[in-house]
This record gives sequence, C-alpha cells and structure tokens, in this order.
Amino acid sequence: MSCNTAEVATCFADASDGDELELSAGTLSSWDGIESDFQLTLQSKYATITCSADGGACIWQGATGKGVVGITNNGGTSTLSHLVVKDGNTSYEGGGLYVQNSNVVLILVAFIDNTASYYGGAIYVGDSGPSTVTLQGCSFSGNTCPFAETTSGTSGQDVFNWFQTVMIYGCPAGEDKPIRPSPPFVPSPTNPPPPPPLFAGFAQTQGSALSNWNNNYDGHSGTMTSPAYSYTCDMVEGKDCPEGLTSKKGANGAKSCVDDPSSSSSVLPILGRVAGALALLVAGCTI
Repeated sequence: MSCNTAEVATCFADASDGDELELSAGTLSSWDGIESDFQLTLQSKYATITCSADGGACIWQGATGKGVVGITNNGGTSTLSHLVVKDGNTSYEGGGLYVQNSNVVLILVAFIDNTASYYGGAIYVGDSGPSTVTLQGCSFSGNTCPFAETTSGTSGQDVFNWFQTVMIYGCPAGEDKPIRPSPPFVPSPTNPPPPPPLFAGFAQTQGSALSNWNNNYDGHSGTMTSPAYSYTCDMVEGKDCPEGLTSKKGANGAKSCVDDPSSSSSVLPILGRVAGALALLVAGCTI
C-alpha cells in the first residue's frame, strides 16, 4: 500500500495485519487524534512501514507534550524501516517510541533530539505485557530524559527497558527490508524470539555508546544488549545488489538494496531473493 508520510495514520487505519505500507517523502507533524501522548498511535494490529524515498526523506516529528509514536498491543511484529523519528517531547516515557505489549523490529531508523520527562528519551519499552524490540543499524543523537538523569541517577536517554527483551545489533547484512519477514510472535519460555530477517551486505561505522537502562529489581529482570552503540551503515563498496534489486539511501545516509521496479526480476518468488542474498553472503559481504 502506497502512502504519503503525513497521512500514515489513515493508511494504518485502513491496513490489515501484516500489510506493507510504502511511504513517500514527507513529514508527519500532526496528531492523529487517538492517544494524547503520541503524534501517531499504531495499536491492535501489526504492519511493515518503510520509506520508499532516499536519504531520510520520511520524517516522523513530535511536538511539545507529545512523543512521536506509540506501538501497543500489536498482536504480531511491527517493522519500521528507513525513518527519521525526531523532536518528540513527552511529559511521560518514550519521547521517540513507546512500546507496550508488542514486538517491534527497527531497521536503519534515526532517533534525533527526542525528550521524555521520565524514562526513555528515544525508546521506552514498558512492562504491561511481553515485548521484544530488535534494532538493526539504528542511530541515536541528542535524546534526553531529565528526570532519570537528575533525580533517580539512572540513564536511559536512548533506550529504557522495563523487564522486556531489547536486542541492539549493528548494521543488517543487507537490504533495508526483510526478504524473510518476521512471523507473528508471542514470547514464552518455549517460544524464543525468531532470528533477525535475512539481508544482503553492509559495511558499518560504530558510533558513540548508547545511554541505556535495563531495569532489574524485586526479582524481575529484563534482557538488553550491552554495551550497545549507535551505527551508520553503507553497502559494501564494489558489491552489487542481488538481481531484481537496486541501491537506495536510507534515513541516515545508508545505502541499501530495495526492489527495482524496472526489473522483471523484482517479481521473482521469495526463494530467488533468498538465493541472491545468500550468494552475497558467501562472497564475503557479512559485516
């Protein structure tokens, strides 16, 4: 489904579980009228939302008194790809992204200048229901949470995790959206998180260490990658995208492989796409 970035709330309302929303360049800067704490609320369903334009052209922007996006009770795995999430300013938690009882995959998303008065300047993962959040090659800058910094002495300006699972990885090994999508997932002791989606080949630059907080007390504990870093990613020099794909710049300037609409190969079945990506991996494109 093709959408204008400014109208992503309307597109999501019309979507069904598992749909893919391709955003054109633009800025989301107005409230969707659902939850007063966020500009955009993605609740009670899951979808893949990715920017189809180059170079950070899809911007989700907060406002005074509002975080940028809340994902709650999604019933599956929501994927956000190649977006800029910036200028959230909430008086509660999760200035950029608030996650509750949901599974979320973030691919090459840039979190910039988000503020939460309490916890999780960029990302807050709450404790009302199980959540798993997976980051692939995301970048962070200028995020703050004044209460945690000055009152409780904790960190969490970038990510605050309340008893859940947060996995922070470097650059994905290739294309900006999965060629093996993550299935709907309900965590349990006998149902661990699925492996990250299959990608092609990236080179990464590791940035500064993130200011994260993994909350553990009273017999409860969360799981979070530590140490964790901000990353910028680029396609490996001299390596071509698999057949049927073309290169594109993403939210933080990263080049990646996306569908080439001019190629008949772009409609090949998924097994052909997997074979192409595996060929790159065998050729030494892994990071």
